Amino acid sequence: MLKSYFSAIFNNHFGSTKKIIPLLLIGALCGLFSACDSTNEELVETRKENVEADRSRMQRMMFTRPLDMETAVSYGLKYNLEAKLEERKQEIQKEITKRSWFKLLPSLEGSFDYTNRNNLRASQSVNLETGRVSEATSYSSEKESQTYGINLVWNILDFGISYLQARQAEDDQAIIQQEYRRTRQNLALNISRAYWRCLVNTRAALLAEALIGKVEEEHDSVVKQMADRAILKPAGLEKQARLQKLLLRLRDFTRQAEASKAELAGYLSLSPGTRFELNSADFPYITKFDAYDVEALETEALLSRPELYQEDYKERITQEGVRISILRMLPSPSVFLNHSWDDNPHLYANYWYSVGVKAASNLLDLPRQMTEVKAGTLREELVQQRRMTVAMGILTQIRLTLIQYRSAAERCLALSEILQVQNEFQSVTEKLVREGRTSQSNLLTASVDTFFTYLQYMQAYADVMAMKEQVKNTVGRDPVISKEPLPVQMYIAEGGQKYWPQMLDSPWNAQKVAAIKPVEIEREYGVNGTAYQDTPETVRPRYRPGEIVPAETGAYVPGEPQSLDAIALQLGDARYRIASEAKQKLLDAGEEGARAALSMINSPNQRARILAILVIREAGGRDTTAQLLPLLSDQDPLIRYHGSLALKDAFGQDFGYHPADAESARANSIQRWQEFLSPYYKGAAEPQS
Repeated sequence: MLKSYFSAIFNNHFGSTKKIIPLLLIGALCGLFSACDSTNEELVETRKENVEADRSRMQRMMFTRPLDMETAVSYGLKYNLEAKLEERKQEIQKEITKRSWFKLLPSLEGSFDYTNRNNLRASQSVNLETGRVSEATSYSSEKESQTYGINLVWNILDFGISYLQARQAEDDQAIIQQEYRRTRQNLALNISRAYWRCLVNTRAALLAEALIGKVEEEHDSVVKQMADRAILKPAGLEKQARLQKLLLRLRDFTRQAEASKAELAGYLSLSPGTRFELNSADFPYITKFDAYDVEALETEALLSRPELYQEDYKERITQEGVRISILRMLPSPSVFLNHSWDDNPHLYANYWYSVGVKAASNLLDLPRQMTEVKAGTLREELVQQRRMTVAMGILTQIRLTLIQYRSAAERCLALSEILQVQNEFQSVTEKLVREGRTSQSNLLTASVDTFFTYLQYMQAYADVMAMKEQVKNTVGRDPVISKEPLPVQMYIAEGGQKYWPQMLDSPWNAQKVAAIKPVEIEREYGVNGTAYQDTPETVRPRYRPGEIVPAETGAYVPGEPQSLDAIALQLGDARYRIASEAKQKLLDAGEEGARAALSMINSPNQRARILAILVIREAGGRDTTAQLLPLLSDQDPLIRYHGSLALKDAFGQDFGYHPADAESARANSIQRWQEFLSPYYKGAAEPQS
């Protein structure tokens, strides 16, 4: 029936079945030549399609807040393309592992056979004793026959080998998981390094921009003095060349900032042109650096490094390979169950079952399997030796990293002392200028020296921060997940106090740098810190309520205030810990704490005002936050900065307001803010002159 059906189709379309083969050959050749001619054109079109697809998949993000390092690391771990590739490899290996486990199932085969002969399978028989041929010709099967069969075979030896191979596949999957872990750890380290470079270069570019104006003024003054013959031309030209070289060097910081920002964007896999800002961070004087417990770090590294886990899995894979080679030397027994059906009408029974056991062994393959067992044993020893080499390299890496960390810490401490001296020298120079006892040129030289000294200190501070992340990476800590502090053995050095260069407070550039001057807010980092970015200790030791405080420290643990208003007053306390605890208690109180913080908005203490704004920004509702409107006109650029951020977070608007702009440039934006906040504003906060 099927035969006649297909024959009718071919005859209707092609005339006869004899024309099918020539037509198929002609079609195949035409397709081949057309494919060769259009290969290049198709590739060009494919490339264009891929370009559009790749661009559409690029991450186009808009960051509403400046990035801190922890956010940058978390974002990079989620969207970095290299990390995604490793994640995809892990998913592929997971499916391969599933496939290996399915190989443990028995073999179940179904068969169907259809036969149509042109003649009957007829035959004669010969008598064995007489040798006579039978006169009658007979047949025992028809021209057309059909048979069906289902055959179940379970090879016991293959089952054992497949089980060991499935375990090897699971270990391969675990190896890829450890590679993925290490990729994430290295990515977090690279992002943290790029973040600190970008932060230093961005800060340097802003400070350099503030200096460029003063250097240009000095350059124009030298040119005018040479024209007026107030100075000798050789001395003037020498000074002019020196100032031009300085301008070129200062302008390079802008390009360095752009390059470091592009580098960080690359680690975050951001599409080109994505705009983002970094969270402002201070570079305080360092008072302490941690000396880590080397033995504790070595123990943690030997228990945590992904490379050592990989070697453990490889050793187990090698052991399973040896077992597989031993099993292959044994006979291969199989149990089978077969169900068959035949439509031959001459048969007594048209269906039947067959059950049996069979075993086979390739005796000539035994020598090869014996050599494979020996080779596997040698590979196992090789893996053990390699694991020892990797472990030794990790321990050496820890020692070298700690040496580099200590070197960076000592350099940072030395530069902090030099920076204090340089800052004091500039203060003396500024005083002499005010008294008319030295020139503005000398003040500019002192400011430039202070700038480059401060730049060196920022770079040294960033190196210390990067080395701390390097220590975490060396011991194999997972980024973001690991919050425990590194094991500290003792403090190795102490330095000065918190510091901000005096040159940044001079009138000629205060406007440009006001927005980047850090807020002196207590941060719970360091030895007892819980943040991912583990910064050195910068203030005196802290004590928790209820602890015994040594009398010589002068520390004080406050009592519990009776009201939120009393807590708000403590925002102006000169002791860092007390003010920080007051801020946290107001935050815990939510909206009521934010309303209590409004009482400190008009405080003469800048730090108390900033803490109050931060409380309102995080805990206050729209009605409370709207009372910060007058701060947009405040004389303190730092107050304007935090007030504008709080309003932007609460209402999702900025109306083009920028705290560093001149008063005339801010007027239009403030007017728009006043109109927008008229339903909310009640006149609580007043700007300070």
